Parts: sequence; structure tokens; C-alpha cells
Amino acid sequence: MPNSRLYLSQFADEKRYEDVNMLSNTADATEDTPTREARFDLDATFRAHYPRITRVIARVVKDPARAEELAVDVFVRLWREPKAHGSQTPGWLYRTAVRHGLDELRRVTRRAIRTIPPARWRRIKP
Repeated sequence: MPNSRLYLSQFADEKRYEDVNMLSNTADATEDTPTREARFDLDATFRAHYPRITRVIARVVKDPARAEELAVDVFVRLWREPKAHGSQTPGWLYRTAVRHGLDELRRVTRRAIRTIPPARWRRIKP
């Protein structure tokens, strides 16, 4: 058995792929037909498009750390949406990334509005 111990530098490189690898392994195990001609390779798609999707979300939310988390969420959505698998996957990923980033901005804005004390609401001049 290969050494399963990860060093810190290896962990940093492999951590972001951990969730998607788990999902692709689960998808392979639960597949209905074992001899599908065109099997969707989530791992290869993730490795090819993750940096771009993360950059797109980071431009929207202005937070690179949160963008990485949201990018993984986008790939989880891809895994759950079989209609998105195929030739239109890059476009679907881009569109979903932008929408997911905008949804995050709306959540942050609503949260900020709820924390403003009512005394500051009256400062708005009619």
C-alpha cells in the first residue's frame, strides 16, 4: 500500500480536489450501466476549469477564499445536474459561477442590512 500520509505541501495542493474526487468516485460506483460509451469525467473537468471558475467568482464576490468555496459548490451542482454534462459544460459552469457569486453578494448584503441598527435608518432624508 502506498504511503497514505500527506505532507503539508501535498495537502495544500490536494485539498481542493478532495470533495470532487469523492463525488466522482461515488458517481462511478452508483452508475446504472457499467459500459456507458461517453462517461462524464468530473475529475478532469474539475482540474481543467476550477482555476477559471474560481477567478470568475472572485471577481464578483471580491474574496478569493470565499470564491474557492463557492467554486466547489458549482462543481457539486454540475455533478448533480446530468443535463449539464457534455459539450456545453464550460458555458454551464461559467453561467452557474456568475449566478452563484451574485447570490452570495445578495446574501452578504441582506445580512449587512439586518445588522444595521434602526437608529441609523432614520438618517435617510426624504
